[in-house]
Amino acid sequence: NMADAVIVDSEYLKERLMERVGVEEKLIHVIHCGVDVEVIQPLARSTSHIARRTLLFLGRFIERKRPDFAIEVFAKLHGKHPNTKLVMIGEGPMLRKLKVKSEELKVAEAIQFTGPLFGEEKLKKYHESDLFLFPSEKEGFVLVVLEAMAAGLPLLVPNSMGFAEAVSDGENGFLARSGDIDDWVNKAEKILFNDVLNISMRKSSREIAVRQFSWEKCAKETLKIYKQVVQ
Repeated sequence: NMADAVIVDSEYLKERLMERVGVEEKLIHVIHCGVDVEVIQPLARSTSHIARRTLLFLGRFIERKRPDFAIEVFAKLHGKHPNTKLVMIGEGPMLRKLKVKSEELKVAEAIQFTGPLFGEEKLKKYHESDLFLFPSEKEGFVLVVLEAMAAGLPLLVPNSMGFAEAVSDGENGFLARSGDIDDWVNKAEKILFNDVLNISMRKSSREIAVRQFSWEKCAKETLKIYKQVVQ
């Protein structure tokens, strides 16, 4: 409250600051993080020509990101649809546990652990995927979600925290109930195996990323706050 302005990256974080820290609402300004929509762009493709549908998880392999839940969801989905694949990009202390879990659930051969990827290598995985799966339960606003959107991917994320500020349920992805595997699997099926819906969600993801989350928009909004403070 000693600050002239407090910038946060989500409405969710704004509410937390007000409730837990007691920051006055008038001091808080929400400016979402940005994504480079010029560098990260979708690749023209049609899901109707893809024989094997691919889910993508990208993030640190730590408890709060729930990579283990992503594998559980995939295992149940893969049991119904063997023509599916899960790509796990990242590293972290849970890696060994995740590989053991994939063996126990008999989906190890359908999961690719790539390690950390950057630049063109990471973008290639976005382009090769049909759905971005991110079940994390403790996030403010997630940059990888914006990257996936800029690359034109449908998203499947929790219906909690700040995810709804980027993912419009039914438009560029689905919001799923935290911990409800059946809900996650059912919504993943809709995205993966309805080509019309998948293509529509791809288009919407890209449009929302360009319209709402470009770095240019982020910079302009930040400059506006600075000017207000110094006046």
